[in-house]
Amino acid sequence: VPSNTDLLEECRPFTKMIPLLLKEMVPERKSSQQFRISRLKNVPQNEEPGDCGVSALKYIECKAIGCGFEGLSDQCIPAMRIKLAAEIYDEVSGL
Repeated sequence: VPSNTDLLEECRPFTKMIPLLLKEMVPERKSSQQFRISRLKNVPQNEEPGDCGVSALKYIECKAIGCGFEGLSDQCIPAMRIKLAAEIYDEVSGL
């Protein structure tokens, strides 16, 4: 895990680039101010290769609905992958 200083340095280009992209694609009332980076503590780390996409989606889902990450671990990702696949299938099967 990189240090906070290393992480901030690696993310710095994105803190400038993302607002500029948004300025081009989003209505003017949105700010083009540089993003602030904050690093959360005690966030589950994904260590299994190939599971990062599912882990990222579940992390985003947890943040979006305001729940904790306690149940998120490498051990439960395979079941979550199957559940996501079933949900996607249900959504597109009627198209």
